[in-house]
Amino acid sequence: MAIRWLGLPLKGETWLLAVQLADAYVSADWYASGEQVPTWLYETMQLSGPVHAVTASHAVVHLDAVTAQFEATLALKSSWSSARLAPQRLDILLHGIVAIEMLVETIEGKFKLNQHKSDADHVAVANKLGRQDAFGARAVAARMVALRPHLLYEGLRAVSAHDSGVSLGGGV
Repeated sequence: MAIRWLGLPLKGETWLLAVQLADAYVSADWYASGEQVPTWLYETMQLSGPVHAVTASHAVVHLDAVTAQFEATLALKSSWSSARLAPQRLDILLHGIVAIEMLVETIEGKFKLNQHKSDADHVAVANKLGRQDAFGARAVAARMVALRPHLLYEGLRAVSAHDSGVSLGGGV
């Protein structure tokens, strides 16, 4: 009998996983040149490969590792781990968790970061995005700066892994 999750097979079948990375809205008013339209800048990845369900003992290790990463971002709180639960309760709860591993065979990425725009428009938009409170906007600004590091940018706020719990690399 094949292991299934939500009706999907979990033993060696190839899955496609789409991952949305940083994204941000861009107002037409932010461009240095006139007569623009608003747009959305983004980064996305698609991973594909065979998947399989992992054992409960491996699921606990994964649960504790992921939980530790996110719990560390919460201020003034002791971190949660599965060790807080009675073994019988943990066993019951683990039945509701399906941990899946994928052997990634292909990776495809796509981004729209105003790479086709003039240097002046590129800098103007990166500067506006870099001043936003939203992590995604600042992450997109960081990627734009990485595409054209020789240009002069001003007033950009740094992007850090602490902002979202996720490292996107290449800060400003």
